[in-house]
Amino acid sequence: MSSNQSEHAKSIFRPNITGTAYERHQKYIRDYVDVYGSSSRPSTSVTKRTDFDVLKERHRFLRSEEEASSPTLPWEEKLAAKYEASLYKEFAVCDLKHYKMGGVALRWRTEDEVVARTGETTCGNTRCEHHHPIPSINPGVEPPKLATGNTRCEHHHPIPSINPGVEPPKLATLEVPFAYVERGEQKSALVKLVLCPSCVKKLTYKQRKKEAEEETLSPGGQDEDEGCATPQAEDHRVRNEDHRSATQDRKRREEKTRRSYRDHRDHREWGKGERERERGRDSRRHERRSASPPHK
Repeated sequence: MSSNQSEHAKSIFRPNITGTAYERHQKYIRDYVDVYGSSSRPSTSVTKRTDFDVLKERHRFLRSEEEASSPTLPWEEKLAAKYEASLYKEFAVCDLKHYKMGGVALRWRTEDEVVARTGETTCGNTRCEHHHPIPSINPGVEPPKLATGNTRCEHHHPIPSINPGVEPPKLATLEVPFAYVERGEQKSALVKLVLCPSCVKKLTYKQRKKEAEEETLSPGGQDEDEGCATPQAEDHRVRNEDHRSATQDRKRREEKTRRSYRDHRDHREWGKGERERERGRDSRRHERRSASPPHK
């Protein structure tokens, strides 16, 4: 009997159960409740809260050094501060999907992106065709210094390009102000971005549109010192002139139609009166003829 109990105990508490320590702990709890619990035992479904959940709740885009080193921080804040300290915050990458509405999403680069220099030697817009670096034939191996041309060498063929025939654009490093809301608090920070010319236009789209509208509404529509308006203001002025010209042409056609209708109406009324006057003259002539004596 004791041997059976010992075997039963070994089957329950033996350490060769597969899974992590947390999974083994959960199994022990379930086995204990199944053996010693009653029919009214509470549910064993426990809401799991992992470190990733804590990071999502406590993560901050920027955290001050005084706050990160404070000894009174709870363990959740310390975990988030430790993770944030491991990030590479020299350059950021962005998402310009909603650039026309002024919405820009920013995040710090991951370790793989830092190693590949993505967002530093390439465009920092994740949706740009120049975001990913050009692949190498032998990743991690630098090309050797060439002395002679050997057609059988592994370094004989050039490194393929993502867009053959298209030269990579000139990148610009920008330090842009980033305003965001974090935990109901309005914050702002200066973030460095590396963008291609096309993505720079997208980033400054709303600002350029606002400046063009202000220049269009200002007297003269242009700067006296420069003597000419910006291309955006010039395009806006041309569109306004085209719209004004089309409106004037439409008004002229409507006025011409109304004038033609009035002329036709007046001519019809004049013809009607002229016919009535002609009939009156004919009747009077006929009366005079009937009243005059016949000739002998």
